Amino acid sequence: YFIVAKRDALTGKQNYIDGATTSQEIMIDASNDTYDMEAGTSLTTGVTAITDQELLLALFNGASSELYSNSVEITLSGTPGTNGINNLIVGADADQSDLLDGTMQELIIYSTDQTSNKVIIETNINGYYLIYELTWDQATQVYSTTTLTFS
Repeated sequence: YFIVAKRDALTGKQNYIDGATTSQEIMIDASNDTYDMEAGTSLTTGVTAITDQELLLALFNGASSELYSNSVEITLSGTPGTNGINNLIVGADADQSDLLDGTMQELIIYSTDQTSNKVIIETNINGYYLIYELTWDQATQVYSTTTLTFS
């Protein structure tokens, strides 16, 4: 999943996507405002969500699952499970609760593994929405991101 969204507040559980019954879910946890993934097993990341516009990328693949915010990987400790998607619900939980408090501008779902195209897809989306700026650090040989703000 590639999601472009902006949360208006860090209050309570909020779902970006969910599926009926035991499906895949990307959400913000109610107790501590952290990113969570679930595909049968709830996995809390411990990374606090942001209220700026962001590009989220979630790859559900059992123990090899990945989650990114603005092209920066969010470390996962464990596996969110292996359940497939089932009856996709956007901006709410399966029972129509835990509504996303904000806006979702784009949701892209691929039925095949797009890991090899991740950078191209993220660059294309970021180029359209101007969400963050990538900066190359020559000393550490690592990219970092800076959220862009406009007044």
